[in-house]
Amino acid sequence: MPLRHNGKMLDATFDALPARLALVDGGGSIVKVNEAWRHGHPPLPPPGTSFAGLVVLFSPDGVTPGRISRGLAGVLGGQAPSHVQEIAHVADKRWSELTVVALGGHGAGNALLMLSDITDRKAAQAAEAALRTSEERFRGLVKMSSDWYWQQDADFRFVFFSGDDATDETPFRSLTVGKAPWELPDRQPLHGTWDDHRAVLQAHLPFKDFEYAHTPPGGTSGYYCVNGEPLFNAAGALTGYRGTARDITAAKAAELEILGLNAKLEERVQQRTHQLEVANQELQAFAYSVAHDLRGPLISIHGYTHLVERYGTSEPADVARRSHAVGRIRAVVQQMDELTTGLLALAQISRTGLRWQQFDLSEMALRVHERLAERDPGRVVEFSAHPGLLATGDRVLLTQVLENLIGNAWKFTARMPVARIFVGLEVDVDGKECFVVQDNGVGFDASQAARLFGAFQRFHKVEEFPGTGVGLATAHRIVLRHGGRIWARSAPGDGAVFCFTLGLPPAP
Repeated sequence: MPLRHNGKMLDATFDALPARLALVDGGGSIVKVNEAWRHGHPPLPPPGTSFAGLVVLFSPDGVTPGRISRGLAGVLGGQAPSHVQEIAHVADKRWSELTVVALGGHGAGNALLMLSDITDRKAAQAAEAALRTSEERFRGLVKMSSDWYWQQDADFRFVFFSGDDATDETPFRSLTVGKAPWELPDRQPLHGTWDDHRAVLQAHLPFKDFEYAHTPPGGTSGYYCVNGEPLFNAAGALTGYRGTARDITAAKAAELEILGLNAKLEERVQQRTHQLEVANQELQAFAYSVAHDLRGPLISIHGYTHLVERYGTSEPADVARRSHAVGRIRAVVQQMDELTTGLLALAQISRTGLRWQQFDLSEMALRVHERLAERDPGRVVEFSAHPGLLATGDRVLLTQVLENLIGNAWKFTARMPVARIFVGLEVDVDGKECFVVQDNGVGFDASQAARLFGAFQRFHKVEEFPGTGVGLATAHRIVLRHGGRIWARSAPGDGAVFCFTLGLPPAP
């Protein structure tokens, strides 16, 4: 092929290249440019312009031109095969890259200039650098944050979970990735079910404050709160979920403690209310006793003093009548003393503080029986107590309960040739264990059982069985103060069974 034809082909190729090209001779002048050089933007100097003028045109800062000139001199002088320099166009905020390459061999004295627009490349580099900075900032914030960050795919399986298994900041991370939340073991929502949560995800809805408990076998429960939002692609199709999670175990513990304290407070309020109701009932009963039970003895005293006045002569018959009246007055006064002593005892019970402790009720019952047997050694009584009965309450007051109940049984079995008294345990109709004191005495009409535990209530005459009717009322009030209840069952001539329960000690 002729050499001239080859030159035309080279010129055509030179002009067709999209890069802005120029040839520079050994003196630093532009001798030839291609079409892109002539017609591109911004305008460039035509052939015949010195290279120094071109550099000043692009870089008016006074620094870059010197670098470019030294680079060109190095290429033209054979010190370097090429030189590359990025040039900033401040006015229109663009970037160019100037490449200088030696032509005709290293140190031949000619060079090719290639000016390329690298604005898009610089923008991409800046964006990439900003992204790296943002990712570094995000990673730093994640490490400092107490929350965990997670992401799921379109099947709701975890594909990312922040943290490291080597630390405690994200427990069970290796067990989480690749599984949906409901596929993870030992986890249970605190509100609703996993099906409810899955329905929210399938509806592509955001969720907030979803709480669940994680209770590993043999371990303590941890509590977690999760927030999430759906992710969509440009076509609007769901690509997954992302969100945060945080450990709320400490907050839950505090919440449970507050609930427990509120429950205890409510229980105490109910106890105090019940105690106030009982105190009001006792006050009413006390007022009734003073007004009613003491009135009878006072009327008797009034009548007998009238007889003393009426039969005031020294006649033997009158003297005998006066002596009888005075004896009756003494008996009535003694009865009044017993009644007032009983009233004071009942009032004292209401004011006495309870000292809760556990003790052996069986042993206590045996001691009560021994004291009764010492006072009445002529009685034949078969006494038995179920061994190992444990009770919790005020030992002193519950001793009074047993003294009154066992004493009651001792008194009303007095006519039996062989009395039998048993202290034990049985289960009531509600399935709750209760203590029992059972005897084979005279019994009573069960239809009158509701009156048993009132103050000064009696089913028998004093001549038949002595007493004031305060003992069972005392036992009733002591049991009530312990949060329990007391009742009886019987039939005339068939003995009696007294049952009582005790409540739980108050919360500390």
